[in-house]
Amino acid sequence: MENTFTVIFEMKRISVTILILLSVLGLFGACSSEQTPNSPIINKPGGGDEDDDDNGDDPDDKPGEVISPWEAGYLDIHAINTGTGDCTFIIMPDGTQMLVDMASTTGSSENKVMWQKPDNLRKPAVYIRRYIERCMEWTGNSTLDYVVLTHWHSDHIGSYSKSNPTGKGGSYTVAGVTDILDNCKVTKVIDRGFSEYDFPYDWKEETIVDNYLKCSEYHRAVDGMKTEIFVPGSRTQITMQRNAAAYGDFVIQNVSVNGTFWDGDDSGSSTYRFIPQSEFLGTGGVAEKCPSENGLSITFRMSYGLFDYYTGGDASNNGEDYFSWKNTENHLAAVVGQVEAMKANHHGSYDACSSSFMSALDPQVIITQTWNNKQPRKETMDRFLTYTRADVFITNLDKTLKGTYSDDALKIIKSDAGHYVIRVAPGGDSYYVYVLEDDDETMTVVDSFGPYRCR
Repeated sequence: MENTFTVIFEMKRISVTILILLSVLGLFGACSSEQTPNSPIINKPGGGDEDDDDNGDDPDDKPGEVISPWEAGYLDIHAINTGTGDCTFIIMPDGTQMLVDMASTTGSSENKVMWQKPDNLRKPAVYIRRYIERCMEWTGNSTLDYVVLTHWHSDHIGSYSKSNPTGKGGSYTVAGVTDILDNCKVTKVIDRGFSEYDFPYDWKEETIVDNYLKCSEYHRAVDGMKTEIFVPGSRTQITMQRNAAAYGDFVIQNVSVNGTFWDGDDSGSSTYRFIPQSEFLGTGGVAEKCPSENGLSITFRMSYGLFDYYTGGDASNNGEDYFSWKNTENHLAAVVGQVEAMKANHHGSYDACSSSFMSALDPQVIITQTWNNKQPRKETMDRFLTYTRADVFITNLDKTLKGTYSDDALKIIKSDAGHYVIRVAPGGDSYYVYVLEDDDETMTVVDSFGPYRCR
């Protein structure tokens, strides 16, 4: 494993060196002599310097314009902001579509829930559905090929309430993922529990999961939808379904779920167990003996050419003072490796995005999807600043919390509100980040950053 990572990292360093030499010789666009190999070549609002129109680095979409449609060959990653948690919509280079999580939380007494975007006239899931339906018009693909649910928290799958509308199947209510399953054509759902839903204890007894299971069972029976458990180590569970042969340099590497981790060997799918099995944990729910739901989250790395992206639900190091196996980030850091962009673990909370984790991933771009007024925490922002050279994009940032950040930390925040679109160029050599208006549904560009050069 160590030799494999050494080769991968050395190849990336060689690629960066070549880019720098070409820049010096004037063969690869304009680049400031002050920039580091990990920095984007251009990183200004609106995308670049005076020579952009000549070297092709000018972004296609300007502030005030509606973002241009996805085109075949591009990889789109949309961090959709409703103010209620995590939701990411991905369009693969061939038009295969995947939704990761479905934010819709009611919050708690300890955390002030962020304001809902664009308003509270509709449920968050309805706004998410309307957003992805507009994207589906670009692709001509009216199907969600994959829905991935990282774990069983309401800010990732939706809240349950008896007052929610009754679903098509009659035995469940709709909000969050159940709204999507009822109103979109879905080919396959991948979650962390199918089919027993009994680790580390019986989740079928939890109302939020029971409601989802009733909806899932209905659509499997009526619509032929499939449900699978996420398979750590696999590179074939989530693949392009429309025209994979045209874009061969694209892969989704399943990394971990339920305490089982891919071992990092790109030549195979072998895994190892880190979190003990339930028989070693005592009865369910005892905090110091039971794995946290966050730590059991689905994690994966998506690669397209030189571009790498990580997402991992609410993976964290919470509870490591009790047992070392509660720090899942240490194991993720060892196998994920350097990435260009990432979604911050656990919304940038105090127990996530550790120094070792951020150093290992060393991203250029960090997307933080928040749902309460304590995210991302000051100490997490300090780790972003100290252990990476990343630009930070936050979907919703409480003004009072923002006032606790250092001046240097504030400088790395490129946007503190909006939907964010990472659009990777065909082949995966470069990408832009677009900030879209979240106070309405127009998908208007507010700002753009890039191009970032993949390493």
